[in-house]
Amino acid sequence: MNEDEHVGLFPPILSIVCFLFASVAMTASIGLTGGMLLRFYFSLSSEVELLLLSISACLFVVVNYQVVLGSFYAVKVLKRVLLISLLLLIPVILSKDFDLLVLFSCAIFIFVSIYLLSHKHYLTFVNHRKVSVEDQKEALSEIAAELEAKKNK
Repeated sequence: MNEDEHVGLFPPILSIVCFLFASVAMTASIGLTGGMLLRFYFSLSSEVELLLLSISACLFVVVNYQVVLGSFYAVKVLKRVLLISLLLLIPVILSKDFDLLVLFSCAIFIFVSIYLLSHKHYLTFVNHRKVSVEDQKEALSEIAAELEAKKNK
């Protein structure tokens, strides 16, 4: 049996673990980097900064849920958001306004997130979820067709 075959209800355990690690790393990178970028580029009150970070966390949850539904486009969106935040982090690093350890940890979280998004186990998870969602839709349409056929008898 090939490792990439769609067998069973759940994806392989390594792909689930990779997805979970990627989600945690992306959450940490979006939170840390977002807060740092908001403080560097804008002078906002703490309440507004918390509101913006909460909105970005909600958007991340929505996009990550699309990944759970098997969307490879959502994976591309997450990669691009992480790359953009990495590019926006470069002037912060050059200005040396923040602690070097915090900047280093933000960059590490972003690099780990991008690596995990490109990893074969993560892509196996997304592919498995895509096939599962398609199978579920097909089964529901067959059930609806059977119910309609029974109703017409």
